[in-house]
Amino acid sequence: MDKVDEIRNALLKTLKIKKVYLIYMDETNQVHWHLVPRYNERGFDVFQHKPSKLTDFSLTQKIKRNLVLKI
Repeated sequence: MDKVDEIRNALLKTLKIKKVYLIYMDETNQVHWHLVPRYNERGFDVFQHKPSKLTDFSLTQKIKRNLVLKI
């Protein structure tokens, strides 16, 4: 859970948002988490965004820079 908190904090800082939803999945004796950024949008139109293919992964490096791992 410490790693989930560290990654959540890096997302908060990088994306400049106030909340990241933590979704817990427990399937076939394996636990994993989904971290979903919560942007400040309201209304049902939030669900009507059309997904597009991700081609720019530069955000990955920004998140890594804000990730402070504890040893």
